[in-house]
Amino acid sequence: LEATQADPKNLSAWLGLGTTRLAMGNYAEAASAFQHAARLDGQEPLTHHLLGLAFEGNHDWAKALAAWKKATQAQPTSSPAWEHLAQCADALHRDDTALAARQQLAKLHGNDAEMLAHLGTALSHQGHHREALALFKRAEAASPGFLKPHTAEHAAWEHSRRAMRKNA
Repeated sequence: LEATQADPKNLSAWLGLGTTRLAMGNYAEAASAFQHAARLDGQEPLTHHLLGLAFEGNHDWAKALAAWKKATQAQPTSSPAWEHLAQCADALHRDDTALAARQQLAKLHGNDAEMLAHLGTALSHQGHHREALALFKRAEAASPGFLKPHTAEHAAWEHSRRAMRKNA
C-alpha cells in the first residue's frame, strides 16, 4: 500500500498490492488494485489475468468474462486465459462464447487428447454431435484408448454417436 501511495503511477506496486489482496482472499480490494493497474497499462496481459481471477473470486462472472476477453486479446496464446474465459462463459450460460474459447484451446493444443475430448464434450452437450465426434476421433488418435477411462467424455462420445445414428 505504501508503494502505491508513494508512486501512484507504479504499475508493479499496484500489481503487487492486488496480488497480496488476492492471496488473502480480499477479492474486491484485489480487483480495485488491478483495475487501477489496468488504467495505467491496459495492454499488460498479467493485469487482465489477475483481474479475471479477482472477479472470479467474487463470483462476478460478467466482469471476469470481460477481463479474460482482454487477457486473450493481449496474449492470444495464453491457454489459462482461454480456459478461464470458457469457464466464465459457462457460468453465464453463454454457450457460443464458451465454445469459441474451447475451439481456440483446441487450436493451441491440436494433439492434446484431454483438451480435444473436453471440447468434444462441450459440443456434444450443445447438440453439435458431428463436430463432437470429429474431436473425439482426434482425441483417440492422439492418445489411443483415452476416452474409455474418462467417464464424462466417454458418455458424451456415446451420446453423440447415438444422436448421429438416430438422425441418419
